[in-house]
Amino acid sequence: KAIQALGKALLTDPSPIVRHECAFSLGETAHPNIAAQYLMKAIETDENIFVRHESILALGTLGKKEYVPFIKKYLDDPEQEIRESAEIAIQRIENS
Repeated sequence: KAIQALGKALLTDPSPIVRHECAFSLGETAHPNIAAQYLMKAIETDENIFVRHESILALGTLGKKEYVPFIKKYLDDPEQEIRESAEIAIQRIENS
């Protein structure tokens, strides 16, 4: 239930700071099958670059190789912070 509450807040809270912290927390949960769906949605839809950045890093922290193709889509993102986050996330997965 806590992961679902964090996921809901990540996708709906009006504060980018709260959404950023929810993304971080979801990455630390070690429940990739549930957390990843929220993180991927935030990466695809959130307008705040810091929320997207943290969501990509959190997805990498979950460590599942199956997320690499999704993350690779962001290696060519127009925003440098997003590209760098994707690189770091892929490294985290490869080193886990």
